[in-house]
Amino acid sequence: MPIDHAAAQALFVEYDKAADVLDESGPIWHGDIENCDVCSRPMEPEIYMIDGPAQASAQPMWGNMCVICAYKLSLKIEWGIAQLYRRQGSHWYLIAGGPPPRDDWDL
Repeated sequence: MPIDHAAAQALFVEYDKAADVLDESGPIWHGDIENCDVCSRPMEPEIYMIDGPAQASAQPMWGNMCVICAYKLSLKIEWGIAQLYRRQGSHWYLIAGGPPPRDDWDL
């Protein structure tokens, strides 16, 4: 059964709700993302982009994915696992899965 785009997007909306207000001074994706690296869906209309494992294997290649491909391959958003970006204008802002605050680092 195909995955519905709205249902896949709804999963990532939950991360967005948990994020603080979008910090436009925070990390952004550098470079253009025209298509999903897995299915080639155009990314221009997408709200979210997931940077994570783009293959179901022990040592997967990573890629920039639409919500449908991420729903299949990178459900968990967390530092070192996958990062979630939200489009704001022409930029992709990191909203989940980034590094922990420096206060949490064990030095």
